Amino acid sequence: MVGATLIARIAGGALGALPPIIALAWLDRPAYGHAMANYALALLLIGPIAQYIGQGYMRDLVTGASSLEAGRPAGTAMVHAYLLLCGAGIALTGALSVLSRVDTGFTVAFVAVVAVSRMQESWFVAVGRQASAIVLFYILPPLLHSVFMMAGWLFVGGNDFWIVGVAHVIALAVCVAASLVVQTSAGRRLLLPRFPCSLADWRQEFSAAAVFMLNGVVLSATENLPVVLLRALGFAALIPIFELARKVAAIPGLLIHALNMHMTPRLIAQANVGLWREFRALLARFTLLSASIGGAYVAVALIALLSAPDVPLLAERVDTAMFAILLMSALVTALAAPCGSALIALRGEIWWTVGAVGSFVVQVAITVAALSRSGPLAIPIAVVGQTAALSATVVLGSMLLLAAKSRSPAAIDGLLGSEDARTGRIVR
Repeated sequence: MVGATLIARIAGGALGALPPIIALAWLDRPAYGHAMANYALALLLIGPIAQYIGQGYMRDLVTGASSLEAGRPAGTAMVHAYLLLCGAGIALTGALSVLSRVDTGFTVAFVAVVAVSRMQESWFVAVGRQASAIVLFYILPPLLHSVFMMAGWLFVGGNDFWIVGVAHVIALAVCVAASLVVQTSAGRRLLLPRFPCSLADWRQEFSAAAVFMLNGVVLSATENLPVVLLRALGFAALIPIFELARKVAAIPGLLIHALNMHMTPRLIAQANVGLWREFRALLARFTLLSASIGGAYVAVALIALLSAPDVPLLAERVDTAMFAILLMSALVTALAAPCGSALIALRGEIWWTVGAVGSFVVQVAITVAALSRSGPLAIPIAVVGQTAALSATVVLGSMLLLAAKSRSPAAIDGLLGSEDARTGRIVR
């Protein structure tokens, strides 16, 4: 099962590199960069709820704190409320001419389809359908985007910006529709808005999602701001190169993400009943495996880059500096990723907040300091600094929380239950 997930995640990562490769080879690079900057802006805007959906929402589904048949995780109403406010805010920026009408329309469309896909992904993972989640949300979207882009370029022609943008929106919408078809009716009901009637209920909803949303504001900015900045600073033509370099550097993360789909539910289950010895053992295995994957990949990739100063791509050659720089962030992420999963299980959201704020400050400071000297390379350099700052905070927080919980009176192995070796579930 884990092996199949790993293979599927690798396939998704490889396909994720297709759109920027197509842009580098055939499309107008600034036009592609402009269209993808709208997508990056949408990801930045939904960052707060995306963080909640990927952590708090999924955690509640995994632990059964809310019934899939009758209820929904606390904080779900905040997702729908935020989307309505976000849509209104984007429309207002369009009305005030901060964004063009076309950019406004694409951004709203991206916000809608991405938000739904994030909720769908968490549901599939929570019910044990990791392979379906990977196929629907990591393999099909870039594949369909690439196919629709090439079809538009070959048979329709015209403005590459429209081809890229429309193809991307349609690809994401098709994947969301497919996920609804194969999902159970109970899962589909979770997507329907259901707003509380009383102020007390709204406070409870906000309280459940507030920390995740605060984390998401900053983490989303650190993730998506580089693409937005490249366009704002006049380097839109470099966006496909940056995207490709980030895809190459993200390959270890793809493997680790596939492992995370299996490890995080088990860590959550063990933490819920205080099986700290098993928790530490699983976290140690996860960390060793993650570090091995990241280290081996980065070593091979650096050797390949040193052997060939440029990456040939049809008639043009792409400078590899961004590739080498971003590989360093991949290694740091591989070392710290398991502790991020541990923080979710240990309910250490505050550490994500501290790390997110600190890493964002580091990213901005490095960008400002290095921009005049390094030009556009300041952006990937800042990404490495941001990743290192966030990873250090996550590791520190998970270690301190685990140490504190292990010393608590309730931390007695086997007192409340034990883990089934075959299923990973806690049995009494």
